[in-house]
This record gives sequence, structure tokens and C-alpha cells, in this order.
Amino acid sequence: MSVSLAEASKPRVYSGSLDAFPSFRPTPQIGIEFGEELQIAALSDAQVQDLAILASQHGVVFLRGQNLSAEQQIAFGAKIASNGWHSDVTFEPTPPSYAALRLETIPETGGDTLWSSGYAAYSRLSAPLRHFLETLHAEHDANHFHVGAKRAGIEVRTDRGGEGNDSLDLRAVHPVVRTNPVTGWKALFVNKVFTHRIVELSKTESDALLNFLYGHIANGFDFQVRFKWSPGAVALWDNRSVHHTATRDFDPAVLGSRIGYRITPVGEKPYLDPASRSTQLGL
Repeated sequence: MSVSLAEASKPRVYSGSLDAFPSFRPTPQIGIEFGEELQIAALSDAQVQDLAILASQHGVVFLRGQNLSAEQQIAFGAKIASNGWHSDVTFEPTPPSYAALRLETIPETGGDTLWSSGYAAYSRLSAPLRHFLETLHAEHDANHFHVGAKRAGIEVRTDRGGEGNDSLDLRAVHPVVRTNPVTGWKALFVNKVFTHRIVELSKTESDALLNFLYGHIANGFDFQVRFKWSPGAVALWDNRSVHHTATRDFDPAVLGSRIGYRITPVGEKPYLDPASRSTQLGL
């Protein structure tokens, strides 16, 4: 059954099923944090859907003190899937919708992760530049993965899930500004790790514009949040609307390793609905 653009961009509504759990917003622009009173493994399907909506609205949800096995984390990812600075796996035609990271081993100090709001990154640009970016598309490329795979003696998988995610040519073209189907808000959708060029521009123009946008994301300190990991903590973020980066400020031989598990449920093909809004008219 086909779904119209208007239907795809119709925002989903948070039901309030998680309001009884204590929470706070660590910054005005991005993030919401729950304590160990909220346990992912004990949530109903409806509450899991509300948690995903909160991740889309706030960019990232932090959950402390989770008693969560690897199998339970995978099951959680299946529930939400049914519905440098970078976003994960944007080289796929159908990139992940969400990502959930759980660290089991953390260093004595350091190793924080930062997230940056793609909503705010878009909204902070001038109106003429926002309108120009909405006419552009960018190529995302991860063919360098083949080099690492060859060194490791393995092959890149072709059964990666999602429509079109089966090619050995790890490239895809996506709109520079995309609409989040959960919130109906526009977000800047380029990243330094995978975005290689803007297809409508010359190389000189593309490099200049992308470098400006990368700097805009990295230096937007007032729309970033930094999370200090603790045992059992989980971060759930909307991969369509935030960028993230790890802080490599520690020596594992001295301070210990940073080891965890991440799930990335497949989402939908990125699109821009011209009728969608900026967060200046949202939260």
C-alpha cells in the first residue's frame, strides 16, 4: 500500500505514558534523561513507542542504570524499528531510524559522547541559506569500509536489511535537509564521516559549503549535549535528526576500555516534505 508524503510526515503524538517516571532536560535544545526507575525491559509496547517519540522530539534520551541483556536490547530495537560528528550508516539508501548504545565497560574517566541537534542546526541558519539547502542533495559514501574488511579477511555483507541496502557499492544520495516523519520537523542531514559531495554543485562549491556546515554542527555548542557514561546507562537517539561524536580523550591502557553494544533499526528512505516545519515552530 502506498503512503502519501502528507501521511508520512504527519507527526506522531506522545501519549504521556512515561510522565510518571522522573526526568529532566539537560539542555534547552537537545536531550532528556530518565533515572533507573524507568527500565526498558519492563516497558509495554505502547511505552516503547512513546520512548521513541521522545527520542525524536528531544534528539536523544538518556536512561541510567538499565538492567538490560543483549537479547533484550535487540528486542527493544525490533519494537522501535517497526515504526567526527556523524549520523550512523547514512551511506545506505535506507539508513537507521534510531540507534541505542549501551556501554558495559567504561574508562575510569573520559570517553563521553556528545550529540548535536540537526533540528537546531537547520533552524539557526538564515532563511535564504535554509531555502537553498532544501534544493540540494548529497552523496554519502562508505566504500572505504572495503579496505578495512579486506585487511580483516572478511566480506561486506549484502543482507543489511532495508530497501536497497544490499549493494556492495556503499553509496547513496539523500536530501541535504530531511523531514523527520515522527515530528514533522526539518533537520540538517550531512555529516563529515560519510557525506562526500553535493551533487548539484561543483567540487569547489561543494567542499566550501560542506566545510561550512560541518563547522556549524561542530561549533554549535548551544545545541549540543554531553553525556558522561555510567554502568548500565543507555542512550537512545533519533539517527535522522542528530549528529554524535565520541570523545577520545583517554588512554585505554591507563584508564580502561570503552566497550558496548549498539543497535541501529532500519528506518525509511530520507525525504524532504516542503510543508514540514522548523523546530522554531515546534518545541
